[in-house]
Amino acid sequence: MPSSLKINFLLLLVLGFFNVALAANEIKGVVSDKKSGEPLPGTNIIVVGTQAGAAAGPDGRFIISKLPDGVYTLQASILGYERKRIEGVAVNDGATVEVNFELTVEAIPLDEVIVTPGHFSMMQKGVTVKQTLKPDDIRSFPQLGEDVYRAVTRLPGLTGSDFSSKFSVRGGEQEEVLVLLDGLELYDPFHLKDLTGSVSVID
Repeated sequence: MPSSLKINFLLLLVLGFFNVALAANEIKGVVSDKKSGEPLPGTNIIVVGTQAGAAAGPDGRFIISKLPDGVYTLQASILGYERKRIEGVAVNDGATVEVNFELTVEAIPLDEVIVTPGHFSMMQKGVTVKQTLKPDDIRSFPQLGEDVYRAVTRLPGLTGSDFSSKFSVRGGEQEEVLVLLDGLELYDPFHLKDLTGSVSVID
């Protein structure tokens, strides 16, 4: 065999052995909770200073392969646990090195919340929102007998029914509504009030 062919063959043989060794170098292990021993799936394991890394599977196991010969530092991290590093992990000659992580639960810090006392009033002295109906509006609304009580149910926050002229304000009872006519308070201003109050006394 010519010398050039021998050299090429030896080079191919050496490169083949090198690639086999490179592919076989790997680090594997298990990530678990230090207290309970339960596996921690989804934990990120990285080889610090490189692009190599892996994520733990459902059983907490991981494997990082195709590493060049060398000494590495591994870091494991997952939300809710302290980050942990293991240094001085040496891999060479196609070896498989086992490295296990036991992580400790860590409380997640939150931003500071400041609570200060305050007060508000449920009963206000003045009317906060005023709604007004003009005579022309009342006449134009479809309602029975030009009844003001039936007309005001078209205003926001007021509800009524077709059977009675009584209405409620913002979900309250009809008895809770204050009715003033020229400054005089009216009590039960309805005709036939015992028969659902179909018509009010206010023309």
